[in-house]
Amino acid sequence: MLCLADEAHGTHFYFGGGLPVSAMAAGADMASVSMHKSGGSLTQSSLLLIGPNVHQGYVRQIINLTQTTSGSYLLMSSLDISRRNLALRGRQVFHQVADMAEYAREEINAVGGYYAFGKELCNGNSVFDFDTTKLSVHTLDIGLAGIEVYDILRDEYDIQIEFGDIGNILAYLSIGDRPQEIERLVSALAEIKRRYHTDGTGLLSQEYIDPVVAASPQEAFYAPKKSLPLRETEGMVCSEFVMCYPPGIPILAPGERITKEILNYIEYAKAKGCSMTGPEDPDILHLTFWHKEGKQMEFWFSEFHTPDVKHSIRVNKQLYSKQSDYQRIDIFETPEFGRVLTLDGNVMLTERDEFIYDEMIVHVPMAVHKEAKDILVIGAGDGGVVRELTRYDRVERIDLVEMDPQVIEACRAYLPGNACRMDDRRVHIYYENALKFIRKCEDEYDLIIVDSSDPFGPSEGLFTREFYGSCFNALRADGIMVNQQGSPFYAEDATAMQRSHQRIASTFPISKVYQAHIPTFAAGYWLFGFASKKYHPINEYGRRCVERAEHAYPLLHLPAARRGVLSARFP
Repeated sequence: MLCLADEAHGTHFYFGGGLPVSAMAAGADMASVSMHKSGGSLTQSSLLLIGPNVHQGYVRQIINLTQTTSGSYLLMSSLDISRRNLALRGRQVFHQVADMAEYAREEINAVGGYYAFGKELCNGNSVFDFDTTKLSVHTLDIGLAGIEVYDILRDEYDIQIEFGDIGNILAYLSIGDRPQEIERLVSALAEIKRRYHTDGTGLLSQEYIDPVVAASPQEAFYAPKKSLPLRETEGMVCSEFVMCYPPGIPILAPGERITKEILNYIEYAKAKGCSMTGPEDPDILHLTFWHKEGKQMEFWFSEFHTPDVKHSIRVNKQLYSKQSDYQRIDIFETPEFGRVLTLDGNVMLTERDEFIYDEMIVHVPMAVHKEAKDILVIGAGDGGVVRELTRYDRVERIDLVEMDPQVIEACRAYLPGNACRMDDRRVHIYYENALKFIRKCEDEYDLIIVDSSDPFGPSEGLFTREFYGSCFNALRADGIMVNQQGSPFYAEDATAMQRSHQRIASTFPISKVYQAHIPTFAAGYWLFGFASKKYHPINEYGRRCVERAEHAYPLLHLPAARRGVLSARFP
């Protein structure tokens, strides 16, 4: 297998210290280098670099078969001149370009409102390196979309930059730029801020939408198609490209699900004046989609329980999809289970059976601890646990610790039946890591409900010995902790459940497990953990059954021996 690289904006990578690694230095076998972008050659002239693993004669043969044999001597001469110039002065020239870009970056940030970002974004992971010769500026904080700043620079200040998108502009610095051009750009941006600055109300802040791939691009592109007005295509599988150009990055590609979020983005980009290209309808009033036998292509969501088992639910349409800082959040509309919330591809709840989970994790401990007033809920960003807790008049405080604010935002919008009591005066929401939050708590809560997802990813820390120890410390002398323990049906899940229970049992003097049947959870069989400092759930509940019986029948005087029998009859 060979690696082919399109190095459109990377001519200068070969001639500068402190710049990102070039394609060939990174091990590419071939690289197409657009010399006209930053190398100073004429438009449409490029170089094809070949590594030791590629035979030159074979490449030449393929070019002769697929391309014209009548080369442009003007372009070839341009490439020769540019190559000579870069060979003699490339390092010096690009060092000057990088210095000009850094100067512009500092001056623009000093203006205020703009953010000209640079190498501070590099984290070795999601952002590995940054090309300092590219002057990228975030504009939303002055109340203007990037494309609006782009248009103003062109129309009112005669400054043509590379492109503007929803939130940014890009000024492409090259060997032909001089310091006076930089000063003009900085001055123009300062003047634009002075003249047009607003509070940014109504601006779209979401610049990237994680695609939902429902089919391969080839399959969707060549499938039978149908065209409908833009808003009527929600939930369909797109069969064409939609992109803003520049930069030319697809908003939609064949095979991707058309979501409400994407449609909002397209309409917003059109309203802001972005140049849209790709679809059959140049005005993008209509979109074409996969049309299979006169119906929408069938859409199923599948959750893999094991490598050999999956649970699938047919989906009418996808209502929400977003990649937050922590996880992928999706909400689907389904015919059988109503709306379904998934996190990283795992079902968290459905409208059809969510009551089972929420009632079991709330009402069991509340029935045992009759004096619980101060309650801590960890996770549960959907709001179902909070909803059940607010049914109790005796509850005075509910502290909800949810790491991901996007979960609450999505559930408020699309699962109002769950999130309906999030604004209760007793509810206090904290967006932070639960491990950090609970370390600060001591002898503060009567009940802690840990409504976490599975013991990996963002929730991994909520299944550790140190977390359970912090919960113990945060509870009062008669406090209770309840958590979801997962399914014991599959071997791997059972092992994880046992490990979690052992850690809880080593921390709390009383540690039990109870079960419920939830159709959409793994194997339909789910466990909850009950840990307490004082109350034994069975003994306490049995004692209260006896008390209720004696209260209901005051003439009934039971000897101590008979109370045990009665207790056994009211489990």
